[in-house]
Amino acid sequence: MALLAIQHTVCDYPAWRAIYDSLDEVRRDWGVTAASVHQLADAPNTVLVLLHFATVAQAQGFLTNRQIRVAMERAGLESTPRIEIYA
Repeated sequence: MALLAIQHTVCDYPAWRAIYDSLDEVRRDWGVTAASVHQLADAPNTVLVLLHFATVAQAQGFLTNRQIRVAMERAGLESTPRIEIYA
């Protein structure tokens, strides 16, 4: 099992969340088996996304998906995402 953790700050959480939610099917197609979104308690525009995959290779492949990259750009990020994969 692999866990992909993505943390970043967004300009507008509701707008970001709408784009995130619109990609449910894409996440499933790329092998996401479970997902959760968390907001920092005292800074709700700081978001942590946790995505579970069967393998590290699937998590790495997901990050190369152009549709995901474009969506991240459209979502209004204020910071460069911190991306980590845990095995």
